[in-house]
Amino acid sequence: MITLGVGGISYPELKNIVSLPFEDVRVLRTYSVTSLPNFFARHIFKKSGAHSFLNCFSWDMGLTKVDLFHFFNRISAPPRPWMVTFEHEVPRWNARSRMGMRLLAGNSCGKVIALSDFAYDAQRQLLEEFPDLRDDIAAKMITLHPPQPVLIPDVAAKNLDPDRLSLVFIGRDFFREGGANVLSVFSRLIQEGHAVHLVIISAMNHGDYVTNASAADVHDALRVIRSLEHHITLRSEIADLHVADYLRDAHIGLLPTYDDTFGYSVLECQAAGTPVISTDVCALPEINNNDIGWLIRVPQGIDRRALFRTADERARLSRIIEEQLYETIKRIIADPAVIRNKATLAWERIRDHYAPEQRAAFLTSLYRDVLTHARAKR
Repeated sequence: MITLGVGGISYPELKNIVSLPFEDVRVLRTYSVTSLPNFFARHIFKKSGAHSFLNCFSWDMGLTKVDLFHFFNRISAPPRPWMVTFEHEVPRWNARSRMGMRLLAGNSCGKVIALSDFAYDAQRQLLEEFPDLRDDIAAKMITLHPPQPVLIPDVAAKNLDPDRLSLVFIGRDFFREGGANVLSVFSRLIQEGHAVHLVIISAMNHGDYVTNASAADVHDALRVIRSLEHHITLRSEIADLHVADYLRDAHIGLLPTYDDTFGYSVLECQAAGTPVISTDVCALPEINNNDIGWLIRVPQGIDRRALFRTADERARLSRIIEEQLYETIKRIIADPAVIRNKATLAWERIRDHYAPEQRAAFLTSLYRDVLTHARAKR
């Protein structure tokens, strides 16, 4: 039995590591020399951000009784073997930290797991700035998408209203993930007399790094939602079990996001036989395409991130998302039979390639390899 230490139990750790059905691995929540200062930073002083050193570095000084660590977006130091799954670039507190890169290249780091090809390519590009460390780190790198269990036995089991098109939007950062554009398009469809219903599952967060939406923007969005209360259901973040119920009852999922390092909700929708309309930024084309869903093409750089740095770029991006989202839904309304075909292909892809049992077995083999390599280096 392998005893595996994890640095947290937030959604990414739960999704990618902790909740997996391991047979020969015992997962243990562990703490770091940064845990106490991070606690004070979060609860007494200014809240530490996701990219702060305190959140992105974990070190137990060799005192924790585990065989190895598997971190998410965090890196560590000797002596205990460790590995990291990351969503964009590491070290996260400063992608160009030489200290961080040396730790990734060191013998204690066994694997560097990119959550997507998008993340893998970003890290490989970053490594070109460290030619003396590049090959050692690159040799440890692989890509591994998150696991996702199917949420229905088959697409025929979906509980769909035949008289109206049901859509679901899931996004904590409502504005960054295209929520305002969804509202605008939905309002237009209602005015045109289409039988549609929208479920919004969101904390309605604002102030994100893309749109800089304000509390006033939240107020305006809630006003629109209230005005369409017979056509829109708003839910704040709720238990996963209830989210799954909404996904099962929806024809289509929505993630017209401006910027999203992965897009877990796309996999969740597909697992419920609910094909998704998404943008084509970052990792989204790896998990969604026009065979199993619909892609909104947006202007982007060579790094596959949308162009949103200036006010003009953000305005253009918003306009393109809104126009293409509207046209896509209109085409679906005109030919609803396409939903079933895409739903079936999307659900089958999740069933065949994202099973948690497969991920657990694969990671267990990686843990054994890392431990074997660590023993050989002693």
